[in-house]
Amino acid sequence: MIFEILERYGIVQVLPMDGIFFESKPLPAGVKLSSEMIRLNYIRLSPLREVKILSYHSRSRLYLWFVPPELIRARIPIPENFLLYLGVEKQDGIYRVAGDSPWAFVVEEGELRSTFPLHDPMALRVTMEEYDLREFREIDRQERERLLRLGRSRLRPADLAQFVDLKISRERLLPTLIERGTYPLLGVLALYAFVSYIQGERMQSELEQLSTRYRVLKEQNAPLKKKIRAYNRQVRFLEEFADRELAGIDPMQLLYDLIGLIRPGEDTRFTNLQVGSGEIRLSLESGEDPVTYLNRLNHLGYLRNVVIHSSRKLRKSNKKIYTYLMEAAFQKKDGQRKVP
Repeated sequence: MIFEILERYGIVQVLPMDGIFFESKPLPAGVKLSSEMIRLNYIRLSPLREVKILSYHSRSRLYLWFVPPELIRARIPIPENFLLYLGVEKQDGIYRVAGDSPWAFVVEEGELRSTFPLHDPMALRVTMEEYDLREFREIDRQERERLLRLGRSRLRPADLAQFVDLKISRERLLPTLIERGTYPLLGVLALYAFVSYIQGERMQSELEQLSTRYRVLKEQNAPLKKKIRAYNRQVRFLEEFADRELAGIDPMQLLYDLIGLIRPGEDTRFTNLQVGSGEIRLSLESGEDPVTYLNRLNHLGYLRNVVIHSSRKLRKSNKKIYTYLMEAAFQKKDGQRKVP
């Protein structure tokens, strides 16, 4: 119904195939290319320098028509071979279309695969051999008109929408047409309804594309998320290990406590102090009982595994050099390492 109204008022035009070049290219299911991407990728196929590219996305192929701009007189041009393709119900075969400039088209596996002129008598035979067909169907002028009517009736609004590229928004379309008074009211309302449908279809298509892209990206990111989780587990393990086994040393706290290690009146002095990653080596020159300092070191809450590593007697006195080994176990609190 909409097609007939739009065609009656010159909004839709059926394009004869004379002077038009057709290509059918495979395309993954669900992939939709914008008009800009189509022109960028397929303009090289055109035998013409100045050309308008019409396109249609089928289930698994992209149909392309390279049309001289002067042939297009309406807002929505529909190629004749597409209407005939719908008219024969997409049945496989080779169809010879009669007329002043006869031509043929091929349907294979329900898809429009080829359209070519019949200037060369051998073209039809070569095509039959290419598609392994022994006969073709003849479409005379009367049958051609019948199939075109069937094609119009089977053309869905979603099909029609693929051939239109309206730049004006639906909100501005109706006021613009009424102001200009270009079309009768019935045609204006039909066009307005059609454009509203197109915008809804395009929004739905964009939503489906975004949803598909989100699912694909989510699947692609799944291995990465798994690696991140594994990495975070390793980081947590290393942090816990470092807090437990490789705790850093607060040098000011350590020096303060070591100074208090030697009490007034004791015959002891420091000779060496080495601090590594969580490990401390302390040497004392003393005439006192070395166990006294061992116990004092053990009473510091952050030192553990304190041992007397070695002792060495001095020649000129009765004192000895005692070397103590120990590990530091400072704890984290509010982001800092502090003594408990």
